[in-house]
Amino acid sequence: MVGLVGVVSPVVTLFGAVATGTQADRYLQPWVFLPVLAITVLQDLVPAPVWRRRTRLQVLTGVALAALVGLGLPATVHGATGRDADLQCVVNWVNASSKVGAGQFWTVRAAKAYAADPRSLVQVNSQLQPYVWLVNRNDHLGHIGFVIQDAHSPNLDLARQSWPAGQLARIECGRYTILDLSP
Repeated sequence: MVGLVGVVSPVVTLFGAVATGTQADRYLQPWVFLPVLAITVLQDLVPAPVWRRRTRLQVLTGVALAALVGLGLPATVHGATGRDADLQCVVNWVNASSKVGAGQFWTVRAAKAYAADPRSLVQVNSQLQPYVWLVNRNDHLGHIGFVIQDAHSPNLDLARQSWPAGQLARIECGRYTILDLSP
């Protein structure tokens, strides 16, 4: 029963993700485990006289491994060789600035992962208040010296923070914009 649920749930999740139009690929992660779980279910569904047990296990294991390698290899190769110049521009600026910056979750999380000191970037809402459930306890929550934005970032409430928009230095990094609050 557990194996059957493990095989059926990725299929249901895929149709749910397509039907809702989500871009959150984390909901498709059960597909990684589908081949292994399929082996468990298929062992019980294929009649014993069809294959000897040893041959059946070897074939199913080979198919599952081939599927995992076939699905994962292109993404791994691209991830290892792909360069994101825009992200690298942001990371270089963050590392050189020695200031604490902020940004929305989806905008700042990649830069935070590659920054020399991840504490130099804090995930905030549109009022520049830290998300309590997203901020690590050792993140610096003091004065914010810059903000990272992209095309999907909402307008930040900079007026509430006493930073007039006209006095901000803008650093363009491709799809990212860094607003230096203390140029």
